[in-house]
Amino acid sequence: MLSALVGSVILALGYLFIVRLVDANEKEPLWAMLLLFALGGFVAALLLMGLPPSVRLSTSLFASLVAFGKLLAIGAGIGILIAYGQRRGWEEVNGTMDGIVYGTCAGMGFGVAAQLMDQLTVGAVAMPGMEPSFFSGLGQRAVGGLADAIPAALIGAGFGAATRPAAPLLRAALPVVGLVLGLFAELGYAHLAHGNALGDSGLLRSRIAFALPPVAIVIIAGYALLSERRTIRTELVSEADSGAVTPDDYLLLSSLLRKQLAYLRTLLGFRIRDLFVLRSIHNLQVQLAFVKDRAKSESDAQRRAQAEAEAARLRTAISERRGMLSGGES
Repeated sequence: MLSALVGSVILALGYLFIVRLVDANEKEPLWAMLLLFALGGFVAALLLMGLPPSVRLSTSLFASLVAFGKLLAIGAGIGILIAYGQRRGWEEVNGTMDGIVYGTCAGMGFGVAAQLMDQLTVGAVAMPGMEPSFFSGLGQRAVGGLADAIPAALIGAGFGAATRPAAPLLRAALPVVGLVLGLFAELGYAHLAHGNALGDSGLLRSRIAFALPPVAIVIIAGYALLSERRTIRTELVSEADSGAVTPDDYLLLSSLLRKQLAYLRTLLGFRIRDLFVLRSIHNLQVQLAFVKDRAKSESDAQRRAQAEAEAARLRTAISERRGMLSGGES
């Protein structure tokens, strides 16, 4: 039992580290990622404890319930973040990539919790000497967590896309579209990994099932990141006059390598406080780009005015953060 718990903690930290690396343009708050991770695990525990064993034997039914469980976890988490953003003055969820990040966290939390419960159950009924090894259990939970992240990422993408300018009906429909895509992914993976979709080719089936999760995550996240990068370059080039984005800031935000090197120089100079402030400034500047893009594309006058007011609050917050840097550096 102890090894299963330790392994789950290791996986949780590893998953969060990977998602933080993937989310290159605007780092989501760690507490928000942990919130979605915890909600995913909580829903998994409730679902697995509340369902009779016979339901788990039905691949399609169980996969459908899992997809709806992830929908509830992601919806609740994003709802909390939206409410928090409204109180603070600017949104925390800005577009598809944010939805993917938060959905992935919830899915990985769901997967880790589900695999942990399975490991504890197997360990409790296994004969002495037949318990699953630490590395075997860790490997199984790693694959399970990745597999659970794909449908959750699709569901989260639907919620994230719904934050972008669109007709009210489309905004309401996008989370449903994400759920449908996530449900298909859930069903497809369940039948591929556990059903008889490839006949007797068990080894080939397991290898394909193992390869699909990371490939799908890379494709989805890569597309969203490129879209964000275009928005950053387009929307922030005009912010020099406002003082919210200096020419040096713009160069850093336009290049992931330059930005990381700037962080490294700050760290090597033992300016730890400046490092955190600088990262905060850059995150706010990226959020400003997304808000400006939303305001520019918004057809509803009231929503456009709200976005412009949000942009003004972000510029004020950036100015305040800049004053916290040593010597007022940017």
